[in-house]
Amino acid sequence: MPSPKSTDAYRDGLILHESQIKQYNIENPEYKQSEVNTDDCMAEYLYNKFRDCSDHNTVVNDRRSMQIHKAFKWLLFASIPMFISSTIFILFDLDVSSPRKETPIIDQSVVTAINGIKSELNTVIEIYNEEKKVSAVKNNYVPPPPQAPTEPDVRPLVENDKPLPNTGE
Repeated sequence: MPSPKSTDAYRDGLILHESQIKQYNIENPEYKQSEVNTDDCMAEYLYNKFRDCSDHNTVVNDRRSMQIHKAFKWLLFASIPMFISSTIFILFDLDVSSPRKETPIIDQSVVTAINGIKSELNTVIEIYNEEKKVSAVKNNYVPPPPQAPTEPDVRPLVENDKPLPNTGE
């Protein structure tokens, strides 16, 4: 549709033209021209513009509708392999993070490094124990017997369904 400003300019031009024809017909009665009805001309102008715009809009909407139809069709075609792969994925339990199975993750370089540290620690512990035995034999050292574990606190925490105050004992 034309802008309201251009439509108003066209209407002003029609009113001026109508007044000029009326003035001409008054000045020249023997050469009368047919008078212009501004309202009829505006109605015809707006109808023609509306028709042209509606036609163009219909063509654009049809083209958009066709493109949406094609896109939806391809989405449906793409969903078939997605459905098949999802079904295979679920049926064969291929999910690594599945809670139904334990998946060990082994980094061989880390395992090798940890095993090396472990063997070095075992060697150090063996050397330390040997030195301790040698030192104990030299000094006639007898290790103390293991101590009995302390008894746990058996103070009641609740009495008459109410918690007892903490006395700091």
